[in-house]
Amino acid sequence: MHKLSCLLLFLSITSVTSAQSPVSVREKPVTQLSLNENPYGPPAGVNQAIEQELRKLARYTDDAGAELIASIARKEGVEPTQIIPGEILEQLGLLLGIKGGKGEFIYSVPGYPVLVNAAAKVGGSVVAVPLNQQKTNDLPAIAARISEKTQAIFLVNPHNPSGTVNDREAFHRFLHEASQRALIIVDEAYLEFTDDFNDRTALTNLRQGDNVMVFRTFAKAYGMAGLALGYAVVPKSLGSYLQAQGLGNVHDLNRLSVVAALAALNDTTFIPKVQRAITAERNKWNSLLDKLSIPHTDSQANFIY
Repeated sequence: MHKLSCLLLFLSITSVTSAQSPVSVREKPVTQLSLNENPYGPPAGVNQAIEQELRKLARYTDDAGAELIASIARKEGVEPTQIIPGEILEQLGLLLGIKGGKGEFIYSVPGYPVLVNAAAKVGGSVVAVPLNQQKTNDLPAIAARISEKTQAIFLVNPHNPSGTVNDREAFHRFLHEASQRALIIVDEAYLEFTDDFNDRTALTNLRQGDNVMVFRTFAKAYGMAGLALGYAVVPKSLGSYLQAQGLGNVHDLNRLSVVAALAALNDTTFIPKVQRAITAERNKWNSLLDKLSIPHTDSQANFIY
C-alpha cells in the first residue's frame, strides 16, 4: 500500500509537470499545514492595535509591557512576578541545563524537542520516553524514569504531534506526585482548542503549590504566529531565578506583539468561537478518516495524527 501510494503521488506529479511549464507549477499557490497555525487569524482588534502602534516603532516597548504582564496575571490568577513573557522554551532549556549540570531532562517521543535539545547543548542528558499505544504521554513510564538526576520533565498536553490529551484526573495526580521529585514543565500551546480548558490545565496544580510551570503561546489559538509571543506561568521561586538570569524583561519584547496580545486578551469572545470552529472541522475529518478506515489519534488539537 505504501509503495502504491508513492507511485500514485509520482504519477500525479509527472502528469502535472508534463502538462504545465515549470514556471506555472512553481507559481501555483501552496498551503502549508505542517506548523499547526490557526487559519482564522487573530481577533479583529489585533490589526487595529498594530496599525495604531506603527508610528511608535522608533521607541522601545514601554509601560505596555508591564500592562501585558498584569493582564496575563489577572487572567491566570497568579502574581505578576510569576509571569515570564516571551517564547522562552529554548532559553529555559539552556538555563535549566546550566543550572542542573549534567542533569536529566525527560520528555515524550515523538515530541516537540526544543527545550530538551537546548538543555543538551549545555550538558544536559535527554531521556526519551515513547508515547503509549493511545499516543498519549505515558505517565507511568515517565514516573519510572525519574531519578535523583532528573532536572525537569517536559510534557506537551495536548501533545504535539499526536494531538492527544491525557486523562484529566490521572494527569493532575501525576503532576502532583511527580513534581515533588522534579520540576514539571507543561506546554499547553494547543489547550485552547479543547472543550474543557479549565479542567485540564496544569495551572490548577501550580496554584495548589506543586512544582509545575505552564507555557502558553499567542501563536496558535490566538492566530498570531507571525508575532512570536508566548509566556510562562511559574512558581514564585523559579520566577525569581529566571528573572535574575534576564528572562522576562518587558523591554526586550516587540512592542507590536505587546499591543497585539493586549488586544487579543481583551476580546473574550474570540477563543470560544475558534474552539467551536476547530472542533466542528476536526469532527468532520474524524468522520472521514473513520469512513475510509484510516487509523488516527483522538486529537483535541487543531491537527490530527
